[in-house]
Amino acid sequence: MREREIILLVLLILIAFLGLYAIFPFSQKVQDLKKEVLSLKQEMEAKEKYLQKIKEIYDNLNKNEIFPLIQTALPEKPDYSDILAFLYKKASENGLILSSKISFSSKKTESLEENLASPFSLKILEISFSVIGNYQNFKNFLRELEFSQRFFRVKEIEWSLPKENFEIKMVVEAFHY
Repeated sequence: MREREIILLVLLILIAFLGLYAIFPFSQKVQDLKKEVLSLKQEMEAKEKYLQKIKEIYDNLNKNEIFPLIQTALPEKPDYSDILAFLYKKASENGLILSSKISFSSKKTESLEENLASPFSLKILEISFSVIGNYQNFKNFLRELEFSQRFFRVKEIEWSLPKENFEIKMVVEAFHY
């Protein structure tokens, strides 16, 4: 009986060693996975803090009424009707006649993105039109474009010298993203 107990004890010890030998690599994998999970958790927490910071900045912009001004200057989509209404209004306020022949063309900025190192893609809406009027009225119209809430850039100006009024052909750029 004593021999049988010794054999069982040896077998039990062997099974225990074999079990530990089999479990050790598994426990090592578990430890590696725990480290990876911890790393991912820390990364996720850092990203959550970053998103929270962006949300705070966004809320501060809304509180300060700066964000609506930015959205007016650089809207998400070009609104042709708003631009046309603005041009007609400012032309008539300054004693100019806006031609009925107005054309729009869109393109993506490339050189501007490089200059601004912009993280988003700005697009240009090019507007071609003519106005008829005198020099002083045209100068006032340009000032209105320059100081408007919407960001306009005058790309080209071409005028003819008639007897009474100038006919001024313009290409103006409006930006959006």
